[in-house]
Amino acid sequence: MQETFVQSTETGSMAHEDNSIDSELVLWGVQFNMMFSGYDLGLVEPENYSAVREQPPEENSTDASSFVKFESNLKLKYGKNIPSVLLIPLAWFLLPAKPKVKPKQFLLESE
Repeated sequence: MQETFVQSTETGSMAHEDNSIDSELVLWGVQFNMMFSGYDLGLVEPENYSAVREQPPEENSTDASSFVKFESNLKLKYGKNIPSVLLIPLAWFLLPAKPKVKPKQFLLESE
């Protein structure tokens, strides 16, 4: 029985998938490094679906050309007002408020 690509998508259209997401703090924000790779069964001959699912194709085979890899970097930078907001607690520490002066209370003498 020959398996069509539509039938194979029930078990997955990619074989030997590998993906990763790494994050790191950089000077002015956060950076995400993302990677996804695998063998796209849509680029494989239908009679080779099960062979590619079981084991990655050899480097020089025609099915090896179905390997796809995507890499991306996403940098999220802080807005220009974030450093200003972070200065508020520092200002509270360096410029403490003046102590509250209590009003003098006079006692009235009753006759």
